[in-house]
Amino acid sequence: MLRYGEGDVSAFEVLYQRNKDRLFRFLLHSGCGATSAEDIAQDTWSAVIGAASRYRHDAGFRTWLYTIARRKIVDDWRRRKGTDTQARVEIDESEVEDTRSAGRPLAQLQLARLLELVEALPLEQREVFLLKEEGFSLKEIAGITETGLETAKSRLRYARDCLREGMGVSSHAG
Repeated sequence: MLRYGEGDVSAFEVLYQRNKDRLFRFLLHSGCGATSAEDIAQDTWSAVIGAASRYRHDAGFRTWLYTIARRKIVDDWRRRKGTDTQARVEIDESEVEDTRSAGRPLAQLQLARLLELVEALPLEQREVFLLKEEGFSLKEIAGITETGLETAKSRLRYARDCLREGMGVSSHAG
């Protein structure tokens, strides 16, 4: 990002290719439908481009990128608040039906159930869980979500407990 801020356009392409799919998946599962996720991703990358000359390497690029994306998500939720009181993950129903069919392996059935449970998590727990799944540390998650470390830990713990319970797994198992 520092190289891009200095004018190296190819450096941005490397950052974009490394992060675009994971960022989109995070947006999609954060409660944005596919259309909103695409719009928010585009807005996020536009913000990255606009802030290139001001980028500071205090945190890693991915942490900075996801902080921008999360703020865009919050803005989207606020805009939709009057029309959509509960932001929900849009899961392609045909994919879920396919995984529920008798000919599908157990792992796919479990994945479909897990996706349903993640969708049902409160938004604060869902975003912390998804960020952890993206490989962020709790400290980075606290920074991205603009909360304290203990709040991030608590939200992750509650999310995992809820998912374990929903999957029928003992909370002592792992």
